[in-house]
Amino acid sequence: MRREGYIRLYVTRCSLIQEEQCNEILVVDDFYKVDMPDWMPKDALTGLYKLQYYEMKESEVEQDKEWLHLYAQLALLAFGFYPVRKITLLDLERDDEKTEPFELRKIVVQTKEDVESKNKARAKNAIFYISFKCSGGQDYKAIVRRTTKEWPEYMSLEVKCVM
Repeated sequence: MRREGYIRLYVTRCSLIQEEQCNEILVVDDFYKVDMPDWMPKDALTGLYKLQYYEMKESEVEQDKEWLHLYAQLALLAFGFYPVRKITLLDLERDDEKTEPFELRKIVVQTKEDVESKNKARAKNAIFYISFKCSGGQDYKAIVRRTTKEWPEYMSLEVKCVM
């Protein structure tokens, strides 16, 4: 049985010094205004639009792990829950043992921005396809669409999680 969860977050910074439209809807490329995809196309990394996609290397995932974990957490919150792993005294005694709640499996970034492949994850407007496993053993797929305007004043995150 397929289950889905979806949330949308908007971040806006307003200034009392300058007159701004703080409730303005983000104006981004029409490419990012369509419905959220169910998942990336099967030929995403080899097909006609392969230059828009980039599979992050393990070292890049490690470097950006904190915000990728945040995206995974938001995906689980879209379901209305967050699995918590019980930490035992034995875990606390082991400095080398990590007690991370997720195992990031595969991350593919899609963007229309003209940036080097390794920098696609830092594009202002991008869609992230994240496969991860929770500490409880359940596999998930998250689709996260990040759109910005005048970074970092306006940002939108749309998160869809599939189990």
